[in-house]
Amino acid sequence: MGELLKILRVYLFLGVLAVAGGLVYWLFGAYAWRIMPEDDTTMVPLVGPGQLFRLDKRLPPPERLCRGEVVAYQKDAADPDSLRLGRVVALPGERVAIANGQVRLNGEAMVDPTVSARTEGSLPEILVPRGYLFLLVDVRAEVGSDSRTSGPVSASRLLGKLVH
Repeated sequence: MGELLKILRVYLFLGVLAVAGGLVYWLFGAYAWRIMPEDDTTMVPLVGPGQLFRLDKRLPPPERLCRGEVVAYQKDAADPDSLRLGRVVALPGERVAIANGQVRLNGEAMVDPTVSARTEGSLPEILVPRGYLFLLVDVRAEVGSDSRTSGPVSASRLLGKLVH
């Protein structure tokens, strides 16, 4: 009987260890902690320069993301440290244009409560291709750090979705 108890204790210990390992993997494997680059103010006040934020690396296909969600992506596919954040403005198959400080989505003026200033720059209407997203930063006065200049972002460059 004493030998059976020892065996049961070993199996119980191994079971608890397996559950704990699975929990650790779920917590740290599905999420990543990143630091916003020190010189990047494009997503203030949501995420400020040098601020720590959490990403959920379990991304659905681009067409299943929602407008308004914030995603992290590699700005330069050749540079793994070129992290940027952008807010999803248009999904695959949607048309987007920017004129007179206004974003237009599928021909309609878009109201975005996260943006307090007009959107700088202009963009003739484009169709977002399959497997891509059109992303804009929240500080829209800063042209040059989102899809206005670099075009839609490929899903292959997405790193995760911001977790609030």
